[in-house]
Amino acid sequence: MNPSAIARALAICGASIALLGCALQATAGGSTASGRGRWPVYGALEGRIHNVRDNGSVFGWRLAMSHEGRAQPLRLRSFGIVAGYRFRRILGLERLGSELGLDMQFGQPSFGGFEGVGFYGGGHAIVLYRMAGDTDLEDVFALLMTSADLVLELRGGPWSVPETSVPDETRWELAAELGLRFTVSSDLVSREAQEETR
Repeated sequence: MNPSAIARALAICGASIALLGCALQATAGGSTASGRGRWPVYGALEGRIHNVRDNGSVFGWRLAMSHEGRAQPLRLRSFGIVAGYRFRRILGLERLGSELGLDMQFGQPSFGGFEGVGFYGGGHAIVLYRMAGDTDLEDVFALLMTSADLVLELRGGPWSVPETSVPDETRWELAAELGLRFTVSSDLVSREAQEETR
């Protein structure tokens, strides 16, 4: 097959996935480990792909950074993938949504505390409040939709510490974050648009 044809096919596929519902989320919050009593502040960036019109599955990535002082203003702490389920509305309220999911990350917790690369497996619960952009809430065809949501995210789970680290016991991380999620999507690849053309 022609390389240019493959490139075009990949570009069309990528654009279709993005238009289905591509979101970028930025949050800041505090985190602690059991028994440590510390809540250092850190920041996180997350990407999501999902259908904005319906309840449904969510898939994306997450990276967390912490402030390490003047010598190292930002330090990458962890990177991984997230997967879950998004509820378009909760309690019957159009502007209130939620997301439940699982996280898998590699790196270190935001509080640090061990050497090497650890593995995190945990869960998250997100509440979304729509601040701007109501097109996806309306029963109309839209070529392009944008929205902004206020995000409250709660996360928790264990870090598997490398055997070379001292001490090497499993550590728990609990976190609360607040931020914004920006979403871009289109009805060109949504389920409703596909049903209308049948």
